[in-house]
Amino acid sequence: MDQELRDQSREIDPCPKGETALTPSPSPKGGEGSKKKKSKREGWHHGVIGIVASRLVERYGAPVFIGSYEDAHEDHPDQIDTVRFSVRGIPEFHVFQAIEYEPVKSIRLKGGGHKAAGGFTMPAANLEKLRQGLREFADRENILPSHIMPLVNIDVRVDLSDISMTLLQECDRLQPCGLGNADPVFYSENVRVISQQARGKDKVKHLALELDTGNGKIKAIAWRWGEYCPVPDRIDIAYKLRANQWQDTTSVELEVIGIREATGMDNSQDSLKSLSLQYRPAPVITKFPQWQKLQEAPRPLPRPLLLYGCDRPADKFQGDVDCDRPQKHKNYAAIVLWTLPPSFTHLQWLIATAKPEYIYLGSHMPPLPSAEILHSQLQSLDLENMKSLNLLDLAQQWWISPSAIVAALRELGYTCDFQDTLPLEGELLRMQKWYGIAINKLAALLV
Repeated sequence: MDQELRDQSREIDPCPKGETALTPSPSPKGGEGSKKKKSKREGWHHGVIGIVASRLVERYGAPVFIGSYEDAHEDHPDQIDTVRFSVRGIPEFHVFQAIEYEPVKSIRLKGGGHKAAGGFTMPAANLEKLRQGLREFADRENILPSHIMPLVNIDVRVDLSDISMTLLQECDRLQPCGLGNADPVFYSENVRVISQQARGKDKVKHLALELDTGNGKIKAIAWRWGEYCPVPDRIDIAYKLRANQWQDTTSVELEVIGIREATGMDNSQDSLKSLSLQYRPAPVITKFPQWQKLQEAPRPLPRPLLLYGCDRPADKFQGDVDCDRPQKHKNYAAIVLWTLPPSFTHLQWLIATAKPEYIYLGSHMPPLPSAEILHSQLQSLDLENMKSLNLLDLAQQWWISPSAIVAALRELGYTCDFQDTLPLEGELLRMQKWYGIAINKLAALLV
């Protein structure tokens, strides 16, 4: 694949810089003095490490040397511990030349291979010498950091709006696909991410996406890519087509094999709609309160008192108590935060205006909407005919952070004069963390 397509297939995660991946699997040895029969030994079979090496090359685009320890058998005490290596390369790194390179060949035992793959065994004691020999070989062959990136062979560039069941059925005529007849790989540029989330159990997470096709939406899945969530809200993607069957319905789903941040953003700006926002930063705080958990606060609570928070129970607090908004020119002895405000800016407004001596923080958590619900709420506002949107008021009314609202607006195709935001799923996750922030961190943020 030429360098242009290699650049197109670059993943968004950082890649190794200029060195091969040298990763022996865990030794099956049970410790000093342990004895195990050969048939009972644990560890990776040498056939498995070849599969793992291939997957690592696909994932990181680096040459991979991966080995499995093989202990000396107890019946042959004159033998030495060895490592059996499986090797996979990239176009710029010739595997056979690497293992025939004299500093490597002189420390290994039997082995062989070709340009793209190979294998050999080596005394385990020579592992550090192998690392040094491979570094020298990489330097001699002028392996550059720009060579270390995932390689995706793209068959055709298409618009996402062209993806259909008919196209999937045409691709099925190429079956059976496998070694020597790979699945067709499609490439689409500047695709808008409508929603995204990491799915899966335990430590294995997958990245599930909903993408805008221009005339609807389509689902996509990137296996074992949950760690990259959230991805940018505009992406270039490489993918295969899959049939997704749910109950009696079959639809097309994308199996994503490559993602990068979109490079064709300028071409889509004409289709975006501008929306004016009213958003005032908080005034300067001149009086810093003391923080305390509500359940540990003295009783009765000092007055005058400001009660604030999502679903705050006004009937439980009697006396000189105001709710939600502080009155002008009134200094409050305390604020009860039944929940945190929807953003740090809202909190700054409260403190700067109410000037409390104390803040008593409750442990309640506001409910968070899904991305779909927030999209629907915004679309119900008749945004097309709205001159401007009061962002802070709407955020408090819905108990959603301003940045989450802006992220949702941008996903709906609006441009807003506001700071950069994460994709909406990322902003909702940030809100969840905000509502659960520790009280000592809150106090430190305001110092």
